[in-house]
Amino acid sequence: MIKSQIRYSWIYSRMLAPELKIEDFREFVEKSKPFEEKIKKILSKIKKIIEKNHDGKWKYDFIPIYLTPINKISISDPLTLVYKFHDRYSIVTLCHELLHNHLSGKKFENPKILHEFMEPINNKIVLELEKETGLKLSDKLEKFNIKIKEMYK
Repeated sequence: MIKSQIRYSWIYSRMLAPELKIEDFREFVEKSKPFEEKIKKILSKIKKIIEKNHDGKWKYDFIPIYLTPINKISISDPLTLVYKFHDRYSIVTLCHELLHNHLSGKKFENPKILHEFMEPINNKIVLELEKETGLKLSDKLEKFNIKIKEMYK
């Protein structure tokens, strides 16, 4: 199974958002600890569900997951999760970005086609995670899907 680790990087976060102050970053790290603990408890479940719902091998043996307070969007490589203290929405986003990682190497004509391919798989992953953990994620999944569709209109 692929390994992951939650990371915080002042330098990386500052590259994404030059206006970020060190004091604000330190406060973000401190306030993010409960979410980090929540993710640690379900991360292996997310990865197993992804593997079960999509064929293919992980491109990497290890995927660091950077939490950052500021960026326009979360990204898959390096996996960067913009965390704004909305735990359930962030978990849905994490599933999506991990699925991107799992699909890396597959060729798609454009990002819209890629995301149309990913949506039903991500839906399955998130809904299965919801069942396994008891976390209410379906409402956040719906919001997430709408946001992605709006990005690629």
